Amino acid sequence: MGKGIDASSTLILVVLSNIVGIAGYLAHGWAGDRFGRRNTIAVGWLAAGVFFAAMLLGPSNPGYVLVTYMMGLFFLLGPYAAIMFFQAECFDTDCRATGSAFIGAMSQPGAIISGFILTGLTAASIGYSTAALWVGALGTVISGVVVLGARKVAPPSASEAMQRAQTITEVQ
Repeated sequence: MGKGIDASSTLILVVLSNIVGIAGYLAHGWAGDRFGRRNTIAVGWLAAGVFFAAMLLGPSNPGYVLVTYMMGLFFLLGPYAAIMFFQAECFDTDCRATGSAFIGAMSQPGAIISGFILTGLTAASIGYSTAALWVGALGTVISGVVVLGARKVAPPSASEAMQRAQTITEVQ
């Protein structure tokens, strides 16, 4: 991790942090319905980048690392509760599956490229924490900013949602 935490403590760190990540799914799912999915995803990823940067730049105290890592995962993973519905809102019905599949497929080259960049930075004698700050935390913030460029979709009113559901039922 680059923070000098004993390897025997990392399992506890990861398990506790992922439990908090589960709470992030529930919170961001609710927030996506209430405040809009695009904004929820963007704010979540921006906050995650800030917490990960704080973790990497802050002290190596296990308690501090645990709290900042937990909060980072809460805001990084939580928006995925809203993102699948957001993807559906962004594409017309005739290309929704293709658009969503393309987004999912692009995560693989992104992971490979970021791995190369991280490896290149550490090979250039840049510390792992600094390299992770540039690749991970900054990449998360950039992702949040990019999401703000997507079109804003107003959630349907209750009557519109009921009308759509009735139309779908009639078609079937």
